[in-house]
Amino acid sequence: MSPREYGFSIRGFLGGKTAWARDFANGTMLVVNADGQSHVLSPRGSSRVLFVARDGTVLQDSGLVSRAPQRAPDLATVRLTLVATVDLQGESPEAARALLMRMVDRAVLAGASPGEPEVRVLEHAFEGSAVLSADNSPSSTHTDFSQLLDL
Repeated sequence: MSPREYGFSIRGFLGGKTAWARDFANGTMLVVNADGQSHVLSPRGSSRVLFVARDGTVLQDSGLVSRAPQRAPDLATVRLTLVATVDLQGESPEAARALLMRMVDRAVLAGASPGEPEVRVLEHAFEGSAVLSADNSPSSTHTDFSQLLDL
């Protein structure tokens, strides 16, 4: 949306600078691009907002807010495979799959717990999900070769 839709208009200033401006009872709000030179805003970049009193005193300037220095991120792609056995509690296997995906999604979005390393997930996606066929027999480390005879 354009600032014009919020009652702002373009004003020129000394040195050829321009800004979106809107007057209020106690001063004027100015919106400019990040470097403070122009009213031309980019959806990909940050904007700078200033509030100037009637006497010219700058009451607020978002450009003066200290920001942490930008560093080049040290990126890694991590692939995680999760296999979970769930007690359905009367739910369908598909409902359990969907619930498990939501649980994992919430955990990833919540980030690390206090005291853990400051690793931050920038983006994540599920590559696939499936409900595996349920085998109600107890698991065993022995191979059941009798199933091969049915081939």
